[in-house]
Amino acid sequence: MASYYIPQRQDTIGTLLSGLRLASDIKGLSDRARQQEAQLSLAQKKEERAAAEAGTLEEARQLGLEEKQRQAGILKRQRDFAQSSEGQKLYQGLASQAGITLPKGASPEDIGLSTKDLLSAARQAHAAKLKAQQTAKTEKTAKEPKGTQYQAAGFAARIEDTEKIFDQLESKGFSRASAGSALQSSFLVPEAFKSTQVKQQAQAERNFVNAVLRRESGAAISDAEFDNAEQQYFPRVGDSPEVIAQKKQNRLTKLAELRAEGGQEATQRVAKERAAAGIGSQKTKSPQTQQAGQKRDNSSQFDSVFDQLMQRQR
Repeated sequence: MASYYIPQRQDTIGTLLSGLRLASDIKGLSDRARQQEAQLSLAQKKEERAAAEAGTLEEARQLGLEEKQRQAGILKRQRDFAQSSEGQKLYQGLASQAGITLPKGASPEDIGLSTKDLLSAARQAHAAKLKAQQTAKTEKTAKEPKGTQYQAAGFAARIEDTEKIFDQLESKGFSRASAGSALQSSFLVPEAFKSTQVKQQAQAERNFVNAVLRRESGAAISDAEFDNAEQQYFPRVGDSPEVIAQKKQNRLTKLAELRAEGGQEATQRVAKERAAAGIGSQKTKSPQTQQAGQKRDNSSQFDSVFDQLMQRQR
């Protein structure tokens, strides 16, 4: 019985071993099949990817051709528009605004610019022009003379007029410091008996004092202020030549002060307005010219009379 059992056990072990080898062989076949399948799948995917890439490239080429055609169409339309009268008017206007030279009949693309670039350049140039105009306007407003400057320039012009009258009277030998003119200037002498030169002197003095004191105080001028101004600015009896020259310098100093306060712009405008109105454009006519045909001027008559009176008092 023992001898029977051992061979049977050996057969069983062999069968098991055979089964194991068969299973191993089956597993190896299965692994190789899966590897082959994976390789086939990878190859297929590569083929599909290559086909997709080829299609993409073709599609890209097609799109490139279409884009070129589109760009060519745009360029043709732009050139056609540029050659039209309406297009030339538009492009030339933009080029002029931008400061760019655009040949007649040419489009912006012909000089290396797009329509957008030309429009942008024109806008920037227009904005810069507006800014420059605004800056100039602001500077002009800042430099615009004020009301007080015009007022000072007007008073300076009045003083200049009086100084011209003083010079003209002096050139004719008239002196407010003489005894004769002093007597004629007295309030005791009626206006009808005063000479023209005395009246001119008095009027010029009042004009000067009003210009100076009205500018300084802005109020009515009292008699005391007027008397003080007379002594400060105008020749009077007893004044030496040095004092007369000093008073003249006082007047010129006041004129320079008012001119400086008015400023160049206000002074020029006031002068322009005065010239337009005919003020100061002509020299003051002498009494002889104003009373043409008279054999003798009244001022000379009265000067002679007062000179005689002064000689009798000596």
